[in-house]
Amino acid sequence: MTKQNKKSWTVELNIGSKILMPYYKDNKAIDIERILEELFNNYISTYDIGAIFRFEGEYNNETEMSFYVNFKYRMAPNELTSLYKIIENLCVELGQECIPYHIVEWPKGYGKQDLIYHPDHEGEELVFASSYFKTFGKVNLSDTLNTN
Repeated sequence: MTKQNKKSWTVELNIGSKILMPYYKDNKAIDIERILEELFNNYISTYDIGAIFRFEGEYNNETEMSFYVNFKYRMAPNELTSLYKIIENLCVELGQECIPYHIVEWPKGYGKQDLIYHPDHEGEELVFASSYFKTFGKVNLSDTLNTN
C-alpha cells in the first residue's frame, strides 16, 4: 500500500439553529465564528476558516436560520475518519442531531458528501440529499462575516 500525500481540502458544513446549542437562549446572539474557532482549536491543529454566514435553511419541513461554514482541512484521502470525528464532535458541542458536509475538491465521480450523526443519535438516519445542502462557491470571510 502506498502512502497518500496530505492535501488541503475545502470542507463545507450546513449547521441548523433549531436545536443549535440548547444552552443558548437567543439564536440571534450566537457568535458562531467565535464558537467554531474555539471548537476547531480543540480538535484541529491547523485549519483556515474561509467563510461563516447565516442563511434560511430547512429542518423537518420548517424554515430555520442556519449557518454555512467552509474551512480548509489538511488530510490524505484515506484519513476521512479524522474529519468524521471532528464533525461528530461538533454535533456534540453544538447540540446537533447531525451535520451535513461536502468536500469541494474531492475527485470527480467520487463526490464526498454525507451526514455525520451525533454519537448518541438513536433512530432513523437520513440519506444525504444535495438538494437540501446549501453551497455558495468561492466566498471570502471578509465578504460574508455578518452573522448577526
